[in-house]
Amino acid sequence: MPSNLSLNQILNKNYETDHKNLLLEQYKMYVEMHDRISARRNQVNSFFISLLSGLLAIFSIASNQEHILSSPMVGLVVGFLGSILCILWNFNIRSYRRLVERKIQVILEMEEFLPFYCYNKESFLREQDLTGRTYLRPTSIEQYVSVVFGIVYIVLMFYSLFDLK
Repeated sequence: MPSNLSLNQILNKNYETDHKNLLLEQYKMYVEMHDRISARRNQVNSFFISLLSGLLAIFSIASNQEHILSSPMVGLVVGFLGSILCILWNFNIRSYRRLVERKIQVILEMEEFLPFYCYNKESFLREQDLTGRTYLRPTSIEQYVSVVFGIVYIVLMFYSLFDLK
């Protein structure tokens, strides 16, 4: 089926089954997929936080010891590696944000043909609760955390660079 058809056009096609029940089943499946993507995003965030925290912890412990891992060159490499990981994490967050936004758009369109608009109602209630206040989306908070980690690694990289001289 061409992707440029609207949901209304799709529902007006002749199906042998009851298309309302089919829509409800697809809606339930799509909401479940949305939930799984959110859970996967949380796992990816936990992975990056653990990896970046562990890298800092290992470097911190090793830099207090008297061996090769305490050289400024290692700090430079760790800072560079951590910075790259933060950039990748940020790209990942943006990708998940776009994916979730598209899924919600489809869910909202499907809800137009259902008796109750759950996601629309949730958005309305959230905006009502936040009248006059700023709502920070979870992906925005995640991006701030990745930027803070990135700043820590950039500072480590510059500190190590000036320590080389």
